[in-house]
Amino acid sequence: MLDTKKIKSIAFPIIITSLIVIAERCFFLCLDYLKFFEQFVRALSVLIGFLLTSAAIINSITNEKTEFIRKSANGFKNLNKDLKDAVYFSLIAIFSTITYILFLKVVPVEYIFLNYILVFINLMACFFCVFYLKTFLKIVAKG
Repeated sequence: MLDTKKIKSIAFPIIITSLIVIAERCFFLCLDYLKFFEQFVRALSVLIGFLLTSAAIINSITNEKTEFIRKSANGFKNLNKDLKDAVYFSLIAIFSTITYILFLKVVPVEYIFLNYILVFINLMACFFCVFYLKTFLKIVAKG
């Protein structure tokens, strides 16, 4: 069953990617996708390291919020599932983007839709990471 985090993680990238397509088609914008993809790979790589570090922190700290999550029925399971989704989608985004960059000279110009697909995948990975980080910050923040 889809929860609101998954729906938002899919809906927001669809909306943003659609706006990019509309802006590019209607306003004749020329976007530098290669630079965008390079920066996204760099950012997602750092973010994966932070996500895994945050998982280690959550498993090592003990406060009221982590104890509540551990004792609740699916709290810790859902948190780990969100972490797993964020890391997997980030890895998928990184590897697909790197593959695209490596074979960019081979891909014909007619396949411009691949840029849009990769923008969508990268944005989706970013939103999965953001929703996990929101949960992590709620746990770690005191007060």
